[in-house]
Amino acid sequence: MATIKQWFEQANGKTVKKEIYGVACAEDWPEISAQYKKELSSKGIQFEETDYGIEFGNQYIVKPKLKKETTGVITVRSKDYIINDVYGDKKGSSIIDGNLVKQYDNGMVVTISIL
Repeated sequence: MATIKQWFEQANGKTVKKEIYGVACAEDWPEISAQYKKELSSKGIQFEETDYGIEFGNQYIVKPKLKKETTGVITVRSKDYIINDVYGDKKGSSIIDGNLVKQYDNGMVVTISIL
C-alpha cells in the first residue's frame, strides 16, 4: 500500500479521474432548479433564473459548478495539486483501494484514481 506522498509522486503528470460524491453537482442542476422553481411558484414568490442560479428577493440559490466526474492531468505541488485548473489540498487525504480519497465536513467525498 502506497503512502500519500508515494501516491502523489506516482500520479504527478499522469491522467487521473476525479469523482465527487455526497453533494449536488452541475449535472444535478436541472432537477434542483425545477424543484425550487416549482416550490417558489406554488408559494407565489417571484424569482429570476440566471446563469449563476435562482434569485428571489434578497436570497440566491447558487448553481453548482463542480462536475461529478472529471478527467485531466494532475500537477502536484508542495501542499496542493491541480487538475484542469481546479486546486485541491493534499491535507486530510487518505489512500483507499489505491485511490486518493478526501472527505469534507459538508459530506462531500472526492476520489481520484490514476488512469
